[in-house]
Amino acid sequence: MIKGTEQTGGAIAPVEVNGEPALAMITRGILRVAQLAVTDGRVDRVYFHCNPVKLTRLTLPEDLPAPT
Repeated sequence: MIKGTEQTGGAIAPVEVNGEPALAMITRGILRVAQLAVTDGRVDRVYFHCNPVKLTRLTLPEDLPAPT
């Protein structure tokens, strides 16, 4: 997902989701967020947030282009 974002001229930036670190990725105008759940120092789950209605509440860094 990250490599595809870079190859298509998209953008990636660190963000915070529910108080936890995550990555915001914009590819072809579509916003997606990847977040890791860590338990005992190990990745336990990987979450991908793609619902545009829920992602409208996300505060994006100023240097990240706005989704279309």
